[in-house]
Amino acid sequence: LLYGKKGLVYEAIGELETAVDINSRHFPAVKNLAILYQKAGFRNKATEMWERALSLATDEPTREAIKQHLLKLL
Repeated sequence: LLYGKKGLVYEAIGELETAVDINSRHFPAVKNLAILYQKAGFRNKATEMWERALSLATDEPTREAIKQHLLKLL
């Protein structure tokens, strides 16, 4: 996340990809990876990660927010 805050989006993506590889069910990592993919302009990868985040979300308000976000991407 620090890489992303410093504008080092591709470095941040690499680190979060590693984190997701280690624990593919960690919602914050998946969500943040979706955000960074979107920020970098990787629409398809962002959509894929948002869909994964949707399946991992633990509460209904979060799921609904992700659904709305996905609709905007499509």
